[in-house]
Amino acid sequence: MATNFWNQDSVSVKAPNITGRTLPGCPEPLKLFKPSGLDRSVQLHILQRFLHVPCTPSFSQSSGGVVVDRVMAHFGHKEWWMSSTLRTRAQSIWSQRHDEEAKPLLDPEMYGFETHGRTSLGRDTVLTAKAEFDSLTPLVALVKPNHPAVVESTGTLGETLRRHARARATLRGKIPLHEVTAEAAINERCVDAAGGYWDLPESLSLDCTSKFDRSPLSYRVGLQKRRKVRTNASCDEEPERCIAAQAAVQVQHKACFWRRAAQAATPKGTATRRPPYGAVLETPRLALDMGVGALLSCPISSGVQDRLVGIKGVSVGQFGHLGATLQLGSFSRLLCDYTKVCVRLATGAPPADLSAPLGNSDELRRTSAHGEAMRRDATIGPRLANHTLTATLSQQIVGPVRGRMEARFSMDPMESNPSASLQQVKVMETVYGVDVCLPVRGAMRLVAWYSPTRQEAMAEFRLLES
Repeated sequence: MATNFWNQDSVSVKAPNITGRTLPGCPEPLKLFKPSGLDRSVQLHILQRFLHVPCTPSFSQSSGGVVVDRVMAHFGHKEWWMSSTLRTRAQSIWSQRHDEEAKPLLDPEMYGFETHGRTSLGRDTVLTAKAEFDSLTPLVALVKPNHPAVVESTGTLGETLRRHARARATLRGKIPLHEVTAEAAINERCVDAAGGYWDLPESLSLDCTSKFDRSPLSYRVGLQKRRKVRTNASCDEEPERCIAAQAAVQVQHKACFWRRAAQAATPKGTATRRPPYGAVLETPRLALDMGVGALLSCPISSGVQDRLVGIKGVSVGQFGHLGATLQLGSFSRLLCDYTKVCVRLATGAPPADLSAPLGNSDELRRTSAHGEAMRRDATIGPRLANHTLTATLSQQIVGPVRGRMEARFSMDPMESNPSASLQQVKVMETVYGVDVCLPVRGAMRLVAWYSPTRQEAMAEFRLLES
């Protein structure tokens, strides 16, 4: 159900905070692309303070190769905290050195900056906010307008800010059996179904999600206002503001066809096997999960008459998924004691006017990691897939070390003939990873991954994940 809305988090190495958003209608992020339970700035602060790691490297081809992040300031209290992170494009600096080896070090384009904060506004309400800059050029322009990098940059200060700056504030609160989220974002970085990056100029959203314990029924309602850049709009024309209202309901069910029996105990009452390397680990099993749902959507224009027309044009879509999981081994022996295979088929998508809030203007194309490879005549870049197949394989290598591979396939036929579906299956996104269960009772893992699709790689800690 979350795939039909607008605020799914996805890992993005392009950002110092390592977080982006998926576009509405894009599939759920692959598991390795889902954010960890520990904020990136907190991870960096722990590495610097307790393990004395001066900076943390990651890789992004679109950012020049290897980049390093370091927390410059971190302070707070039990009710709030704030952190600031500096990003350095180390490989770009090294590759651009010439006779004047120190010149790239003084180029503000070689650095990025991010500040992130969180505060509690009561027992059940949390406010988070972040602001980030892909380049320090806008900040340098405020202090030193005659700096060579500022003089060489094209456009006014406002245009420079639109190219390099982005911000987001999120207010999340809990009410009985529900969670309410209000969010405002400027220049939000989004990831599409094929791993390309886009910037949504501005967005406001409000949605309410059900939180029923052990209930197969869930629902979500939301309202979003965004700036839509039209395909045929001129540069001087004010972009259209559009409002989208959505409501979705879903029923899910999980069934376990086989589960390994509980461990036998010795006469002394102790288990015959050693504890598993991971603390959060499901028992070996063969399980099936499925879900079906419906989506009610209504695009509303800014004018009163257009709004009435939009309400009359309410559309209904269906979506569903079917998944199977097979796990063998208990992950307690040194070798060949853990294999997990997951397959998930998802179908259905929201109407095109809600899943394609972006135009094909240069303003939105500039952040794409594969801009030249995209079809120039597409309205939103790569096609949003209505039917996808996701496959995950996880295998123990030795001891607490496991290898993981994830891939997503598009199964949308290019023709109306259903028999053409098999001929149009193609890989949308792949990622390879390795994780190591750390000796803290297996509750924390060190995960490293590489995505040939996005041409990105990074390592991070993850809490309480299997």
